Amino acid sequence: GVGVSSGRNVRPRASRNRARLGPIAMNLLGVVATVLGVVLGTSASADQVGRRDPKEFPTLFNISSVSHGHGHPRDDARAWVQHKIRMYKPWRSRRLRRYGDLSLTFPSRDRRIDIFYRRGLRARMTKRSGRLVGHPTVWRPDRRTVAVSFPSHWLGSNEQRYNWHALAVFAPPCDDNANPACPAVLDLAPNRGNMRHRL
Repeated sequence: GVGVSSGRNVRPRASRNRARLGPIAMNLLGVVATVLGVVLGTSASADQVGRRDPKEFPTLFNISSVSHGHGHPRDDARAWVQHKIRMYKPWRSRRLRRYGDLSLTFPSRDRRIDIFYRRGLRARMTKRSGRLVGHPTVWRPDRRTVAVSFPSHWLGSNEQRYNWHALAVFAPPCDDNANPACPAVLDLAPNRGNMRHRL
């Protein structure tokens, strides 16, 4: 689902400031995404490995599909789980420095993964408190997709399934002429409920 927010407090003007404030902004967005994921309905089928997301706004970070599976880009080990976010448009990883944020939230496991660009594409898994869990492997299968993989025990429970959803934020820097309102577009996928992954 897509939401639009406007106002000068949505995004800092410089990329350096954005990097410093990014974790704070993503903490707030993560809470919003978690609440939406719990409220919006039931989860997808446990056997479903992917779901398409409608094209709602012509932005750079408009999610076309989300999917999950097992394995690692260099090893097909079942002990690792992987998640993919695919956009409608091709995008460069370095665009995350100034134009957006990507995250995955696991509502039932108190975990969130932030995907960002800092001298290369990186990922960080944290608890709601901000405590670091680990740094998932992150890679680009193609020009429209980003993927992360991590050991399943990072989710911290012996349960055999978990829920998750993705959040993409497109928010170009403010500009007094070209972009005076500083709009931010939030795309939650899936639109309703959560993806459910069986371990």
